[in-house]
Amino acid sequence: MDKLIISDDYTDWLEEVIKAEMIIEKKDDIYKAIDEGKHTAQIARAVVVSRELKKMPFDIINCNKSLLNLGAQLGIISLAHQKKTQVETVNGHVYDINAYVGKGQVTEGIIDEVVTEGDNPVDDGPSYEASGTKLALERAVRYVVKVVPGHIWNHLLHIAKGHGDVRVVAEELKANIDRMVEQICDPK
Repeated sequence: MDKLIISDDYTDWLEEVIKAEMIIEKKDDIYKAIDEGKHTAQIARAVVVSRELKKMPFDIINCNKSLLNLGAQLGIISLAHQKKTQVETVNGHVYDINAYVGKGQVTEGIIDEVVTEGDNPVDDGPSYEASGTKLALERAVRYVVKVVPGHIWNHLLHIAKGHGDVRVVAEELKANIDRMVEQICDPK
């Protein structure tokens, strides 16, 4: 079988990392860069450079082949999110929505009453399913009912940590949800 070897010139990344003094040697260096407000793309370039300079252990971030694959996957995800389709609601409103529904992952045990063990069934279907199909409907329902509450829970905890008024924010969220439901479901 033929071999495929991919190589590129990353001198610009090396120069950027050296200028910014961002050699990554341990996981805490990544956290420090995040705390300093560095962009994740800049941190990622520093990780690749640090790995190639053999300054960083290979077990902190996936190997370069995995990183290359992940980069390609992120490009595909971006393209999938750019494609739109339209939905007409019962009240005649037409909205542009993503043409595909992806697999949402439930983080088990976030809120005991909402997300419990076993709520993350294996989904062997395609990465993306065309909107309007039975699988897309199941994924959308599961995402709204099981995944979104985890995101809300996490952000409510951030609001609590910042001494914000969690109840006021929750009431605003509920009012927004009620407005969305009315906009979709109520006749003209």
